[in-house]
Amino acid sequence: KLRRAGGLQAPVDGQVVKLAVSAGDVVKEGDTLAVVVVPDEFKLTLAVSELFILRIAQGMPVNIRLDVLPGQAISGTVSVIAPPEVQTGENTTAGQSGSTQLTTYPVTVVVDDGDDVARLRAGMSAQVTFVGSNQLPPNSWLVPANGLELQAEGVGVVQVMRDGTPTPLAVEVTDITQGEWVVVVSPTLAEGDVVQGSTSSFLDQQQNPFGR
Repeated sequence: KLRRAGGLQAPVDGQVVKLAVSAGDVVKEGDTLAVVVVPDEFKLTLAVSELFILRIAQGMPVNIRLDVLPGQAISGTVSVIAPPEVQTGENTTAGQSGSTQLTTYPVTVVVDDGDDVARLRAGMSAQVTFVGSNQLPPNSWLVPANGLELQAEGVGVVQVMRDGTPTPLAVEVTDITQGEWVVVVSPTLAEGDVVQGSTSSFLDQQQNPFGR
């Protein structure tokens, strides 16, 4: 009689992606029996490097491609850019190596409503392209703010190591900052150049995971 009368009803319509109990298990009120995913609320969490995070903004559109749906793109939107996560790694530049702090930012992308959403399943592998993420001018670099000497509004000088000697280089200074770093523009700087006190980081590489 209990089997015939018993029934379960989820509080929302969705897809069962995990069963937390098996036949014969003893359960009580409040136990989790299954995990249900609402198809129109799929989210992706990405770890974006500090070298690219300045090119991403909340509300930015993205294209999502799945291995199981080749040739098809699903649209989405950046909903949250969370505080950074810092990881220790090894950095090697201009013949010098040492420990450095690699910072990544958790970025949450919400999948837009559409016919393809019903075909998604939790745990699928996805590739995300940020649309219109080239918000920085060409030849943009991150340099330490304490290594930048301001000459006038929008103009500054950094000391670049050339053959072991600090050499002054005029750069265009933007108003974009990230912690103790500032974005400057210079066609003379090159990937691997070392600004006195730290390593410059190229923000406009031709090969990057972001769409133009």
